[in-house]
Amino acid sequence: MRRLKSYMAMLMALVIAITSINIPSLAVYAQDVDEGQAQLATASDAVTVGEGITRVDISVAGEGKRLRFTPTESCGYEFYSTADVDTYATLYDAYGDELISDDDSGEDNNFRIRYKLTAGETYELEVRYFSDSKTGSFDVYIGQMPEL
Repeated sequence: MRRLKSYMAMLMALVIAITSINIPSLAVYAQDVDEGQAQLATASDAVTVGEGITRVDISVAGEGKRLRFTPTESCGYEFYSTADVDTYATLYDAYGDELISDDDSGEDNNFRIRYKLTAGETYELEVRYFSDSKTGSFDVYIGQMPEL
C-alpha cells in the first residue's frame, strides 16, 4: 500500500509538471460582427491567398470568410469586391487587431480598402455580405497600388 501511494504521488507530480509547461498555440482574435464581442478564430478558419482574384462563397447567411495574406513588398495594397449586392470587409493585423473596415467605398455598394502593408507580415481580411440574410458568391481582388 505504501508503494502504491508513492507511485500515485509521483504520477500526480508528473501530471502537474506536464500541464504547467507553456506550449504556445497559434490563434487569431477577431471581432464578432453580430454581437460586438471578441471571439477566438483559429488559424484554420482563414484561407491563405495571394495577389489577384479570389472567389468567396458565403453558404451560411450572416457568416464571413477570412482571407490570410502576406505581402511580398512593403507598399500600399488595395482590397475590393465585385458583387451584385452590398459587401463589407475588415482588415486585421497578425495580432487580430482591426486596422480598417469598409462598406461602400467601391463600386455598386462593394467594399474597397486601401492600406499600406509591411512585407512579411501576415494580415487577414474578413469579408461578408452587408446583409445578414444573404448567401452566394463574389470575387475579392487583392493587389499592389502605385502610391498610397
